[in-house]
Amino acid sequence: MENVKKGKRSRRALNEMAVAVITALVTVVPAFADTNGGLSSQLTSPIKQGLSEVYSLMTAIVLPIAVIVLAICAIKIIWGNTKSAEEGKATIVRVIIALALIYLAPLLISTVSGWFSSYSTQGGIFN
Repeated sequence: MENVKKGKRSRRALNEMAVAVITALVTVVPAFADTNGGLSSQLTSPIKQGLSEVYSLMTAIVLPIAVIVLAICAIKIIWGNTKSAEEGKATIVRVIIALALIYLAPLLISTVSGWFSSYSTQGGIFN
């Protein structure tokens, strides 16, 4: 029974990591776009626009799902037993972390790319 719980936890952690990686990839590729209008810009501009649309769609889908999950967790906490209340609290923490990662990813990427571009005389690899 304990191995089944560990398996569920590891699958859940893997799913959360996959969401974080996809979010990072969606926001990282546009950071490499060339703003000088060169060949690099012509190649990355459609990718940047497409990934921006995917990110917008993802944020539009994630928020309603998060609200529903938070409501279900609140019901578990209020009317559930001790075990379901603890599960509800843990799920609420995970949802808040996932929302923070998703909605703060562009800010984090632009901050990190600013660190790299400030060390180069030609604008850095992210500009």
